[in-house]
Amino acid sequence: MLLLSLLPFSASASASSIPKMSGFGSPTTTLLSPSVDGLSLPLRTLRGGAINRSLPSFSTMSPIQISLTTGLALILLQTLLQNLLLRSSFPVLNKKPGYLAHTLIVVPLMTFVSLFGLFGYLFDFPQNVASPVLSNLPNAKILASILSGIMIWDVPTSYAVPGLRSSDILIHHSLLFFISILAAMKLSSYWCYFYFGVVELVSPPLSVYDQLERCTEIAEECKDKNLEKLKKWRDSWKVIAAVTFTITRAGMFTFVTWFKFLPQCMKALSIANPVQKAVIQFMSVMVVGFSALQLWWFSLLVKEAAKGF
Repeated sequence: MLLLSLLPFSASASASSIPKMSGFGSPTTTLLSPSVDGLSLPLRTLRGGAINRSLPSFSTMSPIQISLTTGLALILLQTLLQNLLLRSSFPVLNKKPGYLAHTLIVVPLMTFVSLFGLFGYLFDFPQNVASPVLSNLPNAKILASILSGIMIWDVPTSYAVPGLRSSDILIHHSLLFFISILAAMKLSSYWCYFYFGVVELVSPPLSVYDQLERCTEIAEECKDKNLEKLKKWRDSWKVIAAVTFTITRAGMFTFVTWFKFLPQCMKALSIANPVQKAVIQFMSVMVVGFSALQLWWFSLLVKEAAKGF
């Protein structure tokens, strides 16, 4: 709920600013004009360039290069981990090596992606633009490019690994690849931080829960002595994943889409150039569909929870 109170509305096209030097050696800018088109904008302090300095090797690469590099590196890592796990003498590790390898990659990777997005969402608000939708931020471009690369790995991996194969996930992630690479190449707006980063906060706990569910199934088959302990861990992470999903996907995704992003898109269409207008219209349709998908997944979560009563 704290994050909801920090959700920004719009940037001012005529916002004036006073640059200062922070203790980290990067320019710090305080926005002075707090509103545009009747929408209030909270004052905030920005530390520019912090993410760029943490990813120097990506700063000179094109979106396609970042995407392909990320995707191919993850496919290679998936293959190596899967082969190593397959050779293990422990059933919990070698029974479903593809699934476990996927989890071992997803948890740290999506933790990085979600924190990258959260940091940008809170501290990299665009300046001197008519609308955040029309902004073109270098770090947002990097995030969108990375996410498209993740989908290059995730889609074929999810299809190849039986436990991961799900039609709704495959369709969702295939569309997400095209959306993220389009955003990276044509309109790397401020909202990339939210849709490609912040909402992924649910991915690590959800992956941990899914993996513990698989480990519990294997432990039951093998009559492992740690079965009861695994069940407790699984149940605890199930609650964590459910709460995180409710906040980020059912709550924040819905709220931001209908009360922030779409209204800004409607306003931006009147001042966008033809290419921007086409991208905004496409993104608007996609985000409505994705919003409906999040609510459908949430309804399944509610039904599952209701079985316990």
